[in-house]
Amino acid sequence: MRTIASDLRGSRELAWRLIVRDIQTRYRQSALGLVWTLVPPIVTAIIFIFLNRQKILNVSSGEIPYPVFALVGAITWQVFVESTTTPLRVVRQNLAIVSKVAVPIEAFVMASMGQVAFTTLIQYSVVLVILAVAGIPFSLGFVAALGTLALLLVLGTTLGLLLVPLGALYTDIERGMETALRFWFFVTPVVYPTPQSGVLSWIFAINPVSPFITVTRGLLTGSAVEGVGSLALVSGLALVGLGFATILYRLSVPVFLERSTA
Repeated sequence: MRTIASDLRGSRELAWRLIVRDIQTRYRQSALGLVWTLVPPIVTAIIFIFLNRQKILNVSSGEIPYPVFALVGAITWQVFVESTTTPLRVVRQNLAIVSKVAVPIEAFVMASMGQVAFTTLIQYSVVLVILAVAGIPFSLGFVAALGTLALLLVLGTTLGLLLVPLGALYTDIERGMETALRFWFFVTPVVYPTPQSGVLSWIFAINPVSPFITVTRGLLTGSAVEGVGSLALVSGLALVGLGFATILYRLSVPVFLERSTA
């Protein structure tokens, strides 16, 4: 832990350079540039808004206008998806560097979190504009929502980091993660409220992402905030888990480097 803490302090400059490099590479040859960070959640929200208005889906969002309900949920979910998938992507992209140059490997964890934080701020800014258009006044809940998104980033990074040791060796992990996230979307209150009864209500209750969606939505829209206790519990476990995942990641790097270059 002392070595990890020391390397974290010494890897800030490298992490910053990796963040800048990866963001520039990602959007350098794109005409729309940063707009692409908004496309996945907005398209998802538009699809479900259309289905709801056409009565194909009958979703009641209570006192929150359904377009706002769906958009806030989709963008919050996107933060989780990106924070879960980015650690493995960053490590895989930099395996050649790590195998040839002695660098603080914690820099890649910091770089993945920095990239997700960057896209989250862009998406959050758009949410604020949409809330203003919808007539929802600014409140301290907007600031608190940034805190819940930061904790969600920690949860996603923890899960993603736990998958890095195997994911760096087998592409099946990355593909399986994509499939699992598609299924996970439908058992999370992203575009519809938490069921009050039945099997789905139980699944939603044990889903660690559910309180982040409901609390963030409540804070941003000024509606009732539910699930604060669950969010605090999951956040505490995520912070502890991040420390464990970082140790596992550090111990496994020499192993998967040796096997991947063999």
